[in-house]
Amino acid sequence: MGKRAMLWLAVLVVLAGGWAFYELAVYASRGGEHTPLYSVRRYDPYGTAALHRLLVERGQAVSLLERPRLDDGASGVLLQTLPMPRRERRTSVGSDVYALPTSHMADWIAEGNTVVQLTRHRTELMRELGVPRPTDAWADGEGYEAIEHHQRRGGLPSEQPIPRTPAASVDEDDDRRMMLRGPVYWSADAADESDESTDEADGEAGRWTPLWRSGERVVVGEVRHGEGRLVVVGSPTLVLNDGLEQADNLAVVLELLGDQPVIFDEWSHGVGHIGTVMGLIRGFGLMPVVGQILLIMVVYHWGTRGRWRAELAGPPRSRSSVEQVQTLGRLYSEALGLEDTTRRTVAEVYRRLGQAWRCEPQRLRERGGRRIDPLDDQMLALLDRADAIVDRMQAGAAGKANVVERELAALLNESHELIRKRKRG
Repeated sequence: MGKRAMLWLAVLVVLAGGWAFYELAVYASRGGEHTPLYSVRRYDPYGTAALHRLLVERGQAVSLLERPRLDDGASGVLLQTLPMPRRERRTSVGSDVYALPTSHMADWIAEGNTVVQLTRHRTELMRELGVPRPTDAWADGEGYEAIEHHQRRGGLPSEQPIPRTPAASVDEDDDRRMMLRGPVYWSADAADESDESTDEADGEAGRWTPLWRSGERVVVGEVRHGEGRLVVVGSPTLVLNDGLEQADNLAVVLELLGDQPVIFDEWSHGVGHIGTVMGLIRGFGLMPVVGQILLIMVVYHWGTRGRWRAELAGPPRSRSSVEQVQTLGRLYSEALGLEDTTRRTVAEVYRRLGQAWRCEPQRLRERGGRRIDPLDDQMLALLDRADAIVDRMQAGAAGKANVVERELAALLNESHELIRKRKRG
């Protein structure tokens, strides 16, 4: 068989593999537009990466749900930060086609678990468990869709401002304040007359209970179901990256989640990893698929044997030390306070200077005191500046946050230049 025939055979095998992939992948990995809105993979103001990182830093059990059902044995709190259903993904009743099965979630709640839904639309789970229909909203459905479209493409919050709505707990002994943006509201004694309600026994189960109010209107409430509960919040902004720092939002969120394992629902954002070819291989032992891939590799090698191919890939881009430190500082600032961010950034500067001077970070001053290298004096002066920033933070006299950030940025730039001089010398 000639080389041309072998190449055509390789093409046919690849086409057959593509057909098999789409036939077998019932649920393909989904990614959405760039980074999905309100996802833990989003680090701008419209994601939940800061909360996810904070819970991990606190040592709390955290996981991501990237399949259409909760795992058997999963327990704790399911956190669903849901945008308005996009028109191309709506069902006949207006819900999202990627929403988790309602009956499955209701059964999971009844076992003693908690679902927290932060959204401006009424989900099928809310209808099923008897959450009242919202009675008021800052904007209509199309208005909220326009806002979320602006957020989805990463527009600046200042370009499309949404008024802030303060809220207080129904517990008069709780003096904390919550701050939401553009929420929907429920009335305290609202009854759902248009939809079917749950057939619960008399008592707490199935009863709408307000938790937080803005004036006379409810912005957070809950419904008991079995041994668990469904908590609804009228706006996703409570847990977003730029919402956690407002008022007492962070304290309210941490109290709401408690110490239980927290599951972030990524499947509803269009992110999933189930039913792909690799998932089927692991789950059902589809060795013929592996054999097909090996056959493609063998045929391709046979068809191109003896031909030299130019290397087209360029050298990998190397990141500078200052880029890596600044990226780390950015991640710290999103999940931690300014004081912790300062300590960790200064510690990273110590570590990188220690690598450049070939000694442990805690022995940098001893190494610089020997004056072996012409750059030792500059290194010691830089360490003095770093320690001074930390001392001012501990003394509570750091000034405004933007001043501290400028000092840290200058410290990073100078340490980077000093490391470059050291490597060249």
